[in-house]
Amino acid sequence: MAIAQNYLTIQYTEPNKGNLINHAYHDFVLSMEGKNLYQQFYQNITGFKYVLQVWHDEDGKLIEMKVPPNAKSQGLFNTRSIFEDITKTDEGGYDGKRKNDSGISSTQAQLSFTDRPHAIHQIDRYARNRQNLRRVYFGLTCEFFSNGVFYETIVKFPKIDNKTNFLPFYLLWNACLQHPKEQRGLDRFIDYMLSNQARKFLTNKRTDCVRSVRNTDYETLAFFNGTFRVSQGGHGGVSYNPNFTSVVDNIYIKAYGSGAFEMEIPNISSNCGSYNPIFQSQYVSLQYPASTDEGLLYVGVGCQNIANNGLNDTAGNPVTIATFNGITHYEIWARNNSNAQISEKIRFDVISANCKYESIRIAYLNRLGAYDYFNFIKKSVNRTEITRSNYKANYGYLPLQYNDVNENNHWDYGSYEGGTRSYNVNAIETIEANSDFMNESDATALQELFTSPVCYIQRNGEFEPCVVTEKDYVLQTTDNDKLKQYIVSIQLGNEQRIQRL
Repeated sequence: MAIAQNYLTIQYTEPNKGNLINHAYHDFVLSMEGKNLYQQFYQNITGFKYVLQVWHDEDGKLIEMKVPPNAKSQGLFNTRSIFEDITKTDEGGYDGKRKNDSGISSTQAQLSFTDRPHAIHQIDRYARNRQNLRRVYFGLTCEFFSNGVFYETIVKFPKIDNKTNFLPFYLLWNACLQHPKEQRGLDRFIDYMLSNQARKFLTNKRTDCVRSVRNTDYETLAFFNGTFRVSQGGHGGVSYNPNFTSVVDNIYIKAYGSGAFEMEIPNISSNCGSYNPIFQSQYVSLQYPASTDEGLLYVGVGCQNIANNGLNDTAGNPVTIATFNGITHYEIWARNNSNAQISEKIRFDVISANCKYESIRIAYLNRLGAYDYFNFIKKSVNRTEITRSNYKANYGYLPLQYNDVNENNHWDYGSYEGGTRSYNVNAIETIEANSDFMNESDATALQELFTSPVCYIQRNGEFEPCVVTEKDYVLQTTDNDKLKQYIVSIQLGNEQRIQRL
């Protein structure tokens, strides 16, 4: 039977106030208490279990976790595995996750995702996220036996006030918080709130890393987008962390060289972005679910993305692939509605395709839940690994008897018919790619490529999944190695299709 009384409380175990935005790959431990209060009103309590429900705006209740009390009558819940399961970095473009936004779509060459399905890397302007940023909240209950009668409490949401470190909901994104930073409580999502020139896009590459792009290369950057705060207490209660804002009005591009130009990509819904979404709420109602697809955006910043987006530069001239022929490099940064710079500047060097070697361009998932890119521009070796399944075939066959009136020809023999044959052939392409000489920052950044679980290779303007097969990564430093160069083996994810017998 369900009981109305509820004496349960819950705390986030980290000593600080806790973050509204959290890395999904991070121990998120909650402590529930209240058993001692039930013992004042119910006799002979046995089988007591704390019950934590995890809810999501779009999916409703995700899971129910039950634990018995520990020696201090507390129930401890680590929800990390749940957070990891529900977050994922986007691989394809966006085509309207919500019914009332069904017309919102990312584009490639100005064609919507519906008309031209495309990888996330190929977007013209912006793409919203499908499940890179998720919002969860928690319901509390418990169950026990009293004198042999089973009781369970009605689910309640935690009381939110200035005396608790618990928030009405939490936002998660598909990023990894490393152990030393977790130990010291350095979950610094504020570094990625775009509000001044020191704030960062979701990339671990430092500004002194070389980002090389050819005029046919695609590239994206991801960033938080909106006002991230919650209200405490009753309706219209106290505002918590009101300055965590990342309100991006536009992404600005400034190109240098022959034919230099400047342009902006407005962050508006028609560009598949969304200006100034606000994540401020009490517990949400499942009848009016919030959506987080606007809270993390991807923007196309490679030469090919920019040439495809159909926007004019600030002088009113169209920007095309030919525009980049005289460009040596360009910078991009985020701006607010006063056109002030609110992010770091990121530089892209425009390089020519190597006339001697094929450039191998890799996109890889970084540990901040977005993509970084790297060009291997020196000698590469393509191999196809072939495995066969063979069998022995008999010679000869029984021919059709259409023209043999006397039926003398009962068996035809041809040496081309029998012998050893293959009934199945598998062909997997591998590439050994060589980097150019690089600085120490680039060498350090490459560790994420070597360890990334998700990689793509850009070939002929399309992206194919691939796997880095290197088994170790050795950091090359200026003191030890002087000239730093890396070789990486890449196995394509798609096998070549070959007929079977």
